[in-house]
Amino acid sequence: METAKKPPVLWIVLGIIGFLMFPLFGMYLVFFGGLAGLVIGMIRILWRPAVGASMRLVNEGLASFQSVRQ
Repeated sequence: METAKKPPVLWIVLGIIGFLMFPLFGMYLVFFGGLAGLVIGMIRILWRPAVGASMRLVNEGLASFQSVRQ
């Protein structure tokens, strides 16, 4: 969970280093790193309620299944 909270700084740093060495490659890294960060952030914002609800459903289903089995 700790890695998911951090923005893709590593990709941007790699992109800057790559930009100094290979300009086109570095631009691609920065672009894709930023794009991936945006996409992951959007997915996390949109899916957190859905994931929470599904986890609650799974937990309730497991609890009811265990109570039935006993």
